[in-house]
Amino acid sequence: MRRALLAAALGFLARPAFPAAAVYDEKADARAELDAAVRRAGAERKRVLVDFGANWCGDCLVLDRVLHAPENLALLASGYVVVHVDIGRFDKNVDIAERCGIPLKKGVPALAVLDGAGRLVYAQKNGEFEAMRRLEPSLVRAFLEKWLAAAPAGAAAGPPASEDAALTRAIAAAVAGFHGKVGVYARQLKSGREAALNADETFPTASLIKIPILLTLFERIDRGEVDYNAELIYRSTRAYDDGDVLASYQDGKKISPAKLVWLMETMSDNTAALWCAELAGGADAVNAWLEARGFKTTRVNRRATGRTAEAEKFGWGQTTPREMAELMLSIGEGRAASPAASEEMLRVLSRTYWDGEALSQIPPTIHAASKQGAVEHSRSEVLFVDAPSGDYVLAVITKDQADASWVRGNEGYELLRRVSRAVWTTFEGASGWTPRPESARFYKND
Repeated sequence: MRRALLAAALGFLARPAFPAAAVYDEKADARAELDAAVRRAGAERKRVLVDFGANWCGDCLVLDRVLHAPENLALLASGYVVVHVDIGRFDKNVDIAERCGIPLKKGVPALAVLDGAGRLVYAQKNGEFEAMRRLEPSLVRAFLEKWLAAAPAGAAAGPPASEDAALTRAIAAAVAGFHGKVGVYARQLKSGREAALNADETFPTASLIKIPILLTLFERIDRGEVDYNAELIYRSTRAYDDGDVLASYQDGKKISPAKLVWLMETMSDNTAALWCAELAGGADAVNAWLEARGFKTTRVNRRATGRTAEAEKFGWGQTTPREMAELMLSIGEGRAASPAASEEMLRVLSRTYWDGEALSQIPPTIHAASKQGAVEHSRSEVLFVDAPSGDYVLAVITKDQADASWVRGNEGYELLRRVSRAVWTTFEGASGWTPRPESARFYKND
């Protein structure tokens, strides 16, 4: 009798009798929602519960109702950020399912658990909840309890970030006496050691804005909306600055988006960057991408709707050191667009021409991805460093600096070098390498 009553109760739950049963948003940008969930989970020290299913699937609706049953609500709210991913008729968001290790052919609903850095903790491989209407609800609670505490498969999850006294002191010493405002965010991923100085204050991006342009463009490339190797025709009317490499191209010359991306990031070519932004859908599309993923401050200001005042104050774009570090980190950890797209972006960002500031304080044998920015009263750089003791991310940005010169010894450039050196030394100790004084002659002039 009890079994029959249970079956009847679950059968009632399975009947979507009102519109609220449509728990899978068929129009949602699942990638954006997942990225935002990972950021929120990281900030709140939670895990991400990714629920793959569809509104036509009765078992999927039952699972959602069991997840949100009164006895599970507290556990779900305190430990997880939930994302529902619509799989259509097994033909939507297939790439996200693959990224999360879910074999859709085994059936839905299917759950995956990610940590706060977007790394896979667990994925259901055998349709464990496919027949949810016939399963005991207690299995769902057991699942939530088990994977809330479990370590990621294959590797330990990075611990929660915590302020590191030695790192904070080293950065404070490096910025002491600077004539202007400085923002710094640094974090070693394996240990969670971090330091933050004005890390949530708004700063001008200068050319750092080319990272969110890159991310938005690669999302379109990954969806097949832009062909990375298409033949485009350069017109001289696109020239933004005579110093840009692309501005020297002959009118009518062919060029691919792949080469535009290379010029934008490697040479920091503004003519190429504006074209890349256009291919990404324009400034408003980049800002929508940022908003959807939980970046509250980072925005393109110029050529964007309703941002004239912000453009007057911050120029082309604005950000915080923490948000810029997180944008770079999403690429370094393979969470941007897709793992393959992240790898290509990481390669592009590892070939910079402008290696005389923060990069100059890291041994040349160490892999590092970077982007630099400079306008009259601001200098900036963001790094993702594959260091021997563990990967780390560093973002340094200045504003209102007194020195507006365009020489190698600009006070902002010197600050970038000191902070980078301080972070490297703190994490790596006596590595046996120091920058050669004579290397300064190879720093590039603006």
